[in-house]
Parts: sequence; C-alpha cells; structure tokens
Amino acid sequence: MRFSAQTLDELKTELERAFTAPDQPRPVYSCSTAEMPPAENYPNSVVLNSTLNVLAFSNGQTWIRADNGDAI
Repeated sequence: MRFSAQTLDELKTELERAFTAPDQPRPVYSCSTAEMPPAENYPNSVVLNSTLNVLAFSNGQTWIRADNGDAI
C-alpha cells in the first residue's frame, strides 16, 4: 500500500481512510477546479467541485462530472 502523505497529520488521515469501514455519511472534500488534486493519485475517490457545484469522481486518470459524465 502506498501513501501520498507529506506530513504526519496527512498520513493519519490516509491511514484512517484506508483501515476504517464507513459507518455513516462523511463530508465530501470540496475544492475549486484549479485546486483539484491529480485524479491519478485518488482512484475511486469523490470530490465536490466548488467552481462547478458538482460532484466528481476519479476513474484513476481524470475527474469525471457526476451530473453528465464529462471530464473536468
């Protein structure tokens, strides 16, 4: 398993996500289009694009808009 954390706090968050089964709804990470992280680093992840006000998911290559399937 590889982690992209650069600080101990980031590593703690990644470990919690990797080893904790979701038991309730969780807040979605929100960022602008310009701030979106590389989709390659977050396969099968979801973000809320605050610029477009739309959920997007990573297919491991690009962020895909949940409302119409277009790439961001």
